[in-house]
Amino acid sequence: MQRQASTNQYVIRRASWLVLFLAVVLGGCVRYGFDPTDRQEGGHEVDLIDMLSDGPRADGVDGPSDGIRSDGVDGTADGVRSDAVDGLSDGIRSDGVDGPSDGVRSDAVDVLVDGSWIQTTSATTTHLSSVWGSGPDSVWAAGGNGVIVHWNGTAWSAVNSDTSNHLGAVWGSGAADVWAVGDGGRITHWNGTAWSAVTSGTSNWLNGVWGSDPNDVWAVGDGGVIVHWNGTAWTPVTSGTSVMLKGVWGAGSGDVWAVGNGGITIHWNGTVWSPVTSDTSDVLYGVWGSSSDDVWVVGESGTIVHWNGSAWSQTSSGTTSWLYGLWGIGPNDVWAVGGPGTIVHWNGSTWSETPSGNSTYLWGVWGGPGGLWAVGYDGLIVHR
Repeated sequence: MQRQASTNQYVIRRASWLVLFLAVVLGGCVRYGFDPTDRQEGGHEVDLIDMLSDGPRADGVDGPSDGIRSDGVDGTADGVRSDAVDGLSDGIRSDGVDGPSDGVRSDAVDVLVDGSWIQTTSATTTHLSSVWGSGPDSVWAAGGNGVIVHWNGTAWSAVNSDTSNHLGAVWGSGAADVWAVGDGGRITHWNGTAWSAVTSGTSNWLNGVWGSDPNDVWAVGDGGVIVHWNGTAWTPVTSGTSVMLKGVWGAGSGDVWAVGNGGITIHWNGTVWSPVTSDTSDVLYGVWGSSSDDVWVVGESGTIVHWNGSAWSQTSSGTTSWLYGLWGIGPNDVWAVGGPGTIVHWNGSTWSETPSGNSTYLWGVWGGPGGLWAVGYDGLIVHR
């Protein structure tokens, strides 16, 4: 009888504790307005996994107060999770993958700048001078101290460039044939596996690089230096000028332009480089065209000049900021970048400024099937 009484008292104590526990839980739900069966709160899906504050659960899935769980499904303290449940402030992102209200995502696309340009984690704080890609999952950016970073379609990562020299420009004919050029005549080449130094034939600083195919590549630089790659070696070619050259681009192997200080534009016709009047004396930095009779050049104080197949003429840019980088998708879709944070766009009729969301100087721009990339100071990379 005494043993039975003890057992009964034990059961009564357990039942009392259970009733007390339920009262506390239900009271908390009433107090905070939370219904355990409710799946929506403020437009976001919530569940008990995210709302736990003591961390451990009986099923071994943690749910600490900051919403981060040990099963890899992250969440914030308000119970909003980043596994395609949560969203920007309106709960919607253009790529269908939701992210938190501050626009910061855990993958390499980090900050929504202004609804069009997105700042990404670049894997470096060193300034970047140039960007080029062979496709949406292979983009290269190069800059100070030999820094080269690579986009693989998901994230940027640093890659050994085989140099500590400043790299001013990058260009390639394909994913396994990429060139970067820079100070001291430095040229380094990517063969699909590694970057390695190649003798350039000059000690002058090289500022621009472009080619029509793997066996026809030009690099230009200080003192009017021009060197050419024929598939075997780099050799100097007479430019006819001693003026600093900053950019190079061509419509084909026999139709190449180089631009630089004092408004200089020189043209390669397949045999010789010769000067062509540019209609400006401003410093010119970037050159790009959609065809032999549609070529753009950008430079000092917002200067933009256009080649129509016969002559260069100035065009209003809509800005007085210096423009350094230039790239186009087609004749009615051309982009130029500069400082501070300046981006201008040609729509086929006029140039107009587009907000970049920052005041950092931008040095290079490139576009392809994966969108547009612009790079600049402090490792800044923005994407559209």
